[in-house]
Amino acid sequence: MEREAVENMVNGVHKTPNPWTTRLDGGVDGIFACGGKSDEIYFSGIIDILQQYNSRKRAETFFKGLMFDTKQISCVDPKWYSERFIQYMDKMIE
Repeated sequence: MEREAVENMVNGVHKTPNPWTTRLDGGVDGIFACGGKSDEIYFSGIIDILQQYNSRKRAETFFKGLMFDTKQISCVDPKWYSERFIQYMDKMIE
């Protein structure tokens, strides 16, 4: 990952829009089950976002994919990982 991209993430500067919020701080406003807005703000992060998807990780994906369902293994292409993560979070935050 480029140094500038890492610094932007650490400093909270996002170059891609956050699909869950329009807040400038990146937080997600809490809501009650009845639909009313709460005073809570939620933040989430990915711990392994700084893990580089290099040839070693590609090989890990390939070999694990031979043994297991590729939709269930943790080491996958970053594009698929991000899509899977967003789908999961959307399901959990409904």
